[in-house]
Amino acid sequence: SLENGEQKRFFEEIRVLSEAQLLNLLELDNQLRTKLLNFTVPPMPEEKLKILFATSEVAPLIKTGGLADVSAALPAALMALGADIRVLVPGYPQLMEALNTKGRAATLPALPGVPPAQLIASKLPSGVPLLVIESAIYQRSGGPYQDAAGNDWLDNDLRFGLLSYVGALLSTHD
Repeated sequence: SLENGEQKRFFEEIRVLSEAQLLNLLELDNQLRTKLLNFTVPPMPEEKLKILFATSEVAPLIKTGGLADVSAALPAALMALGADIRVLVPGYPQLMEALNTKGRAATLPALPGVPPAQLIASKLPSGVPLLVIESAIYQRSGGPYQDAAGNDWLDNDLRFGLLSYVGALLSTHD
């Protein structure tokens, strides 16, 4: 809420608008409302849009906040619109335990400072295809970003660098 002084200044500034300016603002407001009410989502292209959604968490498998909710809901909505979508996520212990199905999709070689990994194929409860990077770099107690004491993992750069690297590799292939 505005403080009394701010409120007074606000109303003084409004008073200096001419009647013509106010009518102009109202007309712009009406035009915007009309455009928003008449907005329709354009149809998906004939060829399915291919999307790789790389994220550090996805509900209900691993969640620390709102990112996990968006990472579950947005891909499901895009799939419902006809997109060919996959979600890519690190294989934290909690996530690996929560998977109903696991199929090996690929073996990833070691990188400097990062052990070899496996790419696991599964599905989210919504039916969206899920790709999980199973690597020793993610296998530890605590959460995705911090240890049990709340300290950031010292190798977060490598852990999320691996996620980014795998995402880039997958995005360059059909």
